[in-house]
Amino acid sequence: MKKNQLIYLKKGSFILFLIVFALAGCQSKAGEGKQISKSYNINTNMREYQKTEELLGTVISCKVYGENGDKGLEKAFERAREIEAAMSARQEDSELSKINKEAAEHPVVISDDLYQVIEKALYYAEKTEGAFDPTIGRLIDLWGIGTEKERVPSKSEIASLRDRKNYKNVILDKETKTIFYKNKDIKLDLGAIAKGYAGDEMKRILKEEFHINNGILSLGGNIVTIGNKPDEGKWKVGIINPLDTSKVYGTLESGEMTVVTSGNYERYFIKDGVRYHHIINPKTGYPAEEGVVSATIYGDCSMDADALSTASYIMGKDKAIELLEGLEGFQGIFIEEKGNMVTTSGITKEIFHKETE
Repeated sequence: MKKNQLIYLKKGSFILFLIVFALAGCQSKAGEGKQISKSYNINTNMREYQKTEELLGTVISCKVYGENGDKGLEKAFERAREIEAAMSARQEDSELSKINKEAAEHPVVISDDLYQVIEKALYYAEKTEGAFDPTIGRLIDLWGIGTEKERVPSKSEIASLRDRKNYKNVILDKETKTIFYKNKDIKLDLGAIAKGYAGDEMKRILKEEFHINNGILSLGGNIVTIGNKPDEGKWKVGIINPLDTSKVYGTLESGEMTVVTSGNYERYFIKDGVRYHHIINPKTGYPAEEGVVSATIYGDCSMDADALSTASYIMGKDKAIELLEGLEGFQGIFIEEKGNMVTTSGITKEIFHKETE
């Protein structure tokens, strides 16, 4: 399971750690944790609904306010299940798994959801010159990080798959809605972008179909907020200190936003005293080591921020900042190995507050 690396800070006398909430959900028995809890917030005079479920390889936890919150959450989670069924690289019966089995043989018709996400993934692969590469599924499988098969592959195994830039060999046809792989080395893995898409879709359903104006969604390391807090204050999202995950490095304070963090403390294993984390650099074939231990993207679109957080971690702070400064609507916060912080120009003291030692 992917550990949450963001903490939702609720104004009041306590801090609600989503990481604790998520772990509790993972430890629940099958079938538990899927019911919607309902309460009445006397401070805001609003109905408050919460729901938690394990999906998309992580735990999704949501809290929304409003009379239609229960129905909205049911529909939003149903949408997340649809996305998982389409985009999971580990479920053998998913649409993506079917594509990976057949697309090197002939063009395969794909759903609108998959077309949209794959198109965006290929866009960022080109934009980042392969730092973000959704076609390295076979390389990810070699390492098996986060599974029972995790291991350090041999140098020859890695050499056979690294820096192939196979994203250039994926052919999308907009008219026929088909996908084709030019070689058999390609295996798409959308784990670094699918949760972002799910967050955007869940938010869309809650806002547009059920008129939810206040809420917060946590999809692993992806946080999506709706409107302001119900008391009209701003949301506060804490970024975990990657050097001490029991502490908060700083907090982003804003109205509606998405915050996505990629860090080396999420999924990893230790072999012969060396820690191997799950963010694989496509160019080297090994876990990325560019001096950054945490990369946080702040912006409007969760799908884009999801891809950008992975790419930024792999690229390192200098190239990542150059990339982000050329994009509209996204900012970055990077924590280095010794705990120093570097940000893009749009991260001001008004929206980001670093915790004091």
